[in-house]
Amino acid sequence: MSSTDQRQHLLFERETHFRNFQLWPLANKLDLRRWLGNFENAEQEFALRLANAFCYFSDDAVDALFRASVQRYFNVLASRKTLSATQPLHRLAFVPVEGETPNTTDSGHLFARRLKKKMGVPEARILYPANVIQSHSNYDTIIFVDDFVGSGNQMEETFRRSYEGQSFWELAHSRQMTFGYCACVFTEKGLNRLRTNLPMLDLSPAHVTGEDYNLSLPSSSFWSGLEPSAIEAFLRSASARAGFTREDHSEEDWRGFHGLGLGVGFSHGIPDANLALFWSQRNDWKPLVRW
Repeated sequence: MSSTDQRQHLLFERETHFRNFQLWPLANKLDLRRWLGNFENAEQEFALRLANAFCYFSDDAVDALFRASVQRYFNVLASRKTLSATQPLHRLAFVPVEGETPNTTDSGHLFARRLKKKMGVPEARILYPANVIQSHSNYDTIIFVDDFVGSGNQMEETFRRSYEGQSFWELAHSRQMTFGYCACVFTEKGLNRLRTNLPMLDLSPAHVTGEDYNLSLPSSSFWSGLEPSAIEAFLRSASARAGFTREDHSEEDWRGFHGLGLGVGFSHGIPDANLALFWSQRNDWKPLVRW
């Protein structure tokens, strides 16, 4: 058995186990074999490397990560004596992070709802950014929530955006407040950007993906043992067949938004920072994951 055949065999075994334990969804949402059919025989070793690198978080895993992120931050607040021992939610608000163009479908809103449904946070403590700005005198601690932090751009825009003539950035410089950000997964790039650009914002990631997880880089350990020029040629060729050739850090970039080159999926969706190869449906390309 060749190394490629062995890798495929192990991957299919993992697929079976993950489905049996409900760590992966049914094939209509995550179809590994159909996705591998996009690639030519000579590309299978590269495609299998990508499939092995792809990390899918089931609904239960997402809940566990989100809970861990929030709990970790509550522990930080408790150690600072920022929270009341008897009324931990007193003068505290949870706020969803909004996209570059605010929309009710933004993932931050989904995670705000998880707070109520899965963690028992009273609805009165979950507010839209504009509502918090309007009534900011009622709060001393603001905790932003989301599923995934890629470039950090959405958080920075939410923090600096003017709501009703005022921004969180201005609030941070005009009165004593505590600001936190809880999310399941941060990229190292997003973490560093926010630490630099929003130093008043406490960051509480449940998991951090480093630069090594950028699958568009031949230097990633996921490509270990393969020729860098061959890796790059494969990625560009396959991405072009999937309908993506741009390399400008936009949502049309074959490497994903901001060139992050990720392979991460959640039970509720896939971030736009992923390689287009994982989610494209252009040119009759079969996506690995779909929602």
